[in-house]
Amino acid sequence: MYKPGQTVKFRALAMNPDLTVRNDTMDIFVRDANGNGLKQWTNVSGYGNTGVVEKSFPLAKEPVFGDWTIAVTIKGTKESKSFSVQKYVLPKFETTLDVTEHPLD
Repeated sequence: MYKPGQTVKFRALAMNPDLTVRNDTMDIFVRDANGNGLKQWTNVSGYGNTGVVEKSFPLAKEPVFGDWTIAVTIKGTKESKSFSVQKYVLPKFETTLDVTEHPLD
């Protein structure tokens, strides 16, 4: 879960079904809970021959709350994952203290 103003960090790993690294370029799109496209990277290559792309972006101070989606497309194959953006609410708790009559005895 992310809160307003935080930085979203993610990695995309491109692999073939036989678990070998895929070195094709990828397109990455970020959509908010309303489906609005907010960020994109196109024709991104993995670092070296690893197939790994690492990206980040800051959330606004007043973002759309809900489930956001990061979608990655490689040569027509699309995969996506969601993450939650929520308002920070202080947790509520209660403390009960039992005091003895002679605490130092």
